[in-house]
Amino acid sequence: MKSGLKESRFYGLVTGLLAFAMGCAMVVLLLGTVEAALRVKAHFRNASADDLKVSDRGRYTDINTPLGFRPCPNVTIHERAARGDHPIYEVDYSIDDHSRRVTPCDSPETRDHVAAFFGCSFTFGNGVRDNETLPARFAAHCPGYLPVNFAYTAYGPQQMWLQLNKLEVLKALPAKRGAVIYAFIDHHLGRLVGSPDVMVLWGCSMPWLRWEGGKMEWAGTFQDRYLAQPFWMRWSEGLHLLKFLENRMPLRRDAVASGDAATLLVRLLQECADSIAKSSPDLKFCFMLYPGTPQACCEDLRARLKGCKGITLLDYSRLLVDSRVPTAELWYDDCASTAWGHPRALTCDMVAQKLAGDIGDCR
Repeated sequence: MKSGLKESRFYGLVTGLLAFAMGCAMVVLLLGTVEAALRVKAHFRNASADDLKVSDRGRYTDINTPLGFRPCPNVTIHERAARGDHPIYEVDYSIDDHSRRVTPCDSPETRDHVAAFFGCSFTFGNGVRDNETLPARFAAHCPGYLPVNFAYTAYGPQQMWLQLNKLEVLKALPAKRGAVIYAFIDHHLGRLVGSPDVMVLWGCSMPWLRWEGGKMEWAGTFQDRYLAQPFWMRWSEGLHLLKFLENRMPLRRDAVASGDAATLLVRLLQECADSIAKSSPDLKFCFMLYPGTPQACCEDLRARLKGCKGITLLDYSRLLVDSRVPTAELWYDDCASTAWGHPRALTCDMVAQKLAGDIGDCR
């Protein structure tokens, strides 16, 4: 009797496990079918939009740096961007022995002020020649200022904080009077906190700053934050089913664009302002909202920066709105995720001219 009862229980356990396994298999099969259908749909919908190709800078990149990455010193980076067979730009970036982009200007020996630029590819100058970047055009409009370009592609606010506070780059500037300019775009918020869209692309190597004990601390890279996060981000972001659900239940991305990232940014900017005031009191710190920055983001940052000291806010977010210049003449079509990408030479010049007038001492 007991033997039969045991056999009955064993049989029930086995059949239960088999039923559970079959159920799981059916769920996996269903999800796989949906994923395949969404991939096919995406392929036909985006076949003409996904053909953007940009040169790989891997062999020009130094990763042995607190900044996460930077251009190798004394190289010329040749970059080409195209959509299919249609070129967008083909240009060379000259890098000096300090891993900074070369910024040519007339009579550098006579310039007694310095303009130190920090930021991302918009300031570094993706797609434009050395003499067409924002720092170069600013120097053309300001004969008294010597430009120095500390920006690089994919950088965020944390790179500026490290350059000022850890690498102490201002000590090597050729002049002690002038301005420090940070050019901000709204995507820098996601870069600062390691948002999902940043992590899935290049964010693992980005410096990780956190607020601890009332001050900013450098904690390594985002790879050190959660060891499994980079793997999960890359794997999950490749699933079309997950993207389908996120588009209808936007939970992860919305959290990045709100309070926490902006709060961290303002704290970082204040520390940078304090560092500049301590080491180089005759340098004005300017925080520039680049043209095209969404108004909601600008309004939020304007409100948050009101109580900060030593930060001059330059709101250029609507600078190009009334220019009557066609959009295609202002921006390159070199971004896979947005309608337009990096600023063209004309945009760099228009921003530089406005900046030259606002900073002053430009004769």
